[in-house]
Amino acid sequence: MASKIPLQLLREVSSKSIGNVSLTFMVEGVSIDASNVEPGNLFIPLESSSHNGEKNLEEAIEKGAKAALWPEDKPLPDMTPNNFVFFVVDNTRLALQRLASHYLNDIDPIVICVTGNDKVQTTTSMITSILSKQFNIHQSIEGVTPSVSIPLSMLQMPEKTDVFIYEMISYSIDEVMEINNWIVPNYMVLATSNEKTKSQVTWIEDELTKATCIEKNMKATAVLILDGDEASLKRDWKTDPVYCGFDESSLFHITHLSNEGNDIHFQLSGLRMNFILPSHLQHVVKNSVFAIALSVHLGVLPETIAEAIGGFSTIEG
Repeated sequence: MASKIPLQLLREVSSKSIGNVSLTFMVEGVSIDASNVEPGNLFIPLESSSHNGEKNLEEAIEKGAKAALWPEDKPLPDMTPNNFVFFVVDNTRLALQRLASHYLNDIDPIVICVTGNDKVQTTTSMITSILSKQFNIHQSIEGVTPSVSIPLSMLQMPEKTDVFIYEMISYSIDEVMEINNWIVPNYMVLATSNEKTKSQVTWIEDELTKATCIEKNMKATAVLILDGDEASLKRDWKTDPVYCGFDESSLFHITHLSNEGNDIHFQLSGLRMNFILPSHLQHVVKNSVFAIALSVHLGVLPETIAEAIGGFSTIEG
């Protein structure tokens, strides 16, 4: 189901509109690629393709685009349909980000940021598998440029979305700071793996810097899901840290870990439940615990979580 973006949000990011606009005007879905436009879409030509702006716009209109964000320093194209609307902005990329931020506030889902090492995608898959049992989930698309791919994902979010999940993988600190300007998570999961290597030590230092940057804009009531076996992560956080791991001081302490046939069985302190993972996921047991901790915090019952984990056979470790 396509997102529905009302006139009010479009006006908040534009200096003026050109075309016939009723008070009930809205667009359905957003595209930055003219070849992928669907009927009713808002077309946003980014600066990198501005030299073909008119040609791209023509293709977008032919495919059914209803409106476009248009840079104020570019002349309006000739021969556009009378029912097509231009929303004039100073910079289409910045307008994309601002519109995404307004739309996110309008939908008001729970926002989860998953960051960390090469197990981010595995951790996200586990989180999505569990939470989809109870919530409507929308996940960010992958993209080379996060300043485009994340806000575009936000604007493609259906209006009945309960949870929005986005990933921070190998982003620079400058990229993290830019993203923080228009999205602030309610939960941050700092994904690590069971293995402890020399490169992991360097990684932790880098990720700690990024996590601190993300946390800076989070509310004090927000929650961090962290590796309880990593000493450097045990510090005074502004938000509420929830630790997971083999260390007995962790709130979600892994106990009774054993191999049984083709499965890995484990339990967690405080939860009277036996969790079972496929054996090929043995090296990411802790990542599954990150997903469990987050799900428990969001009110998912242990029985539902255990059922979802039983279906992790399709997840790659």
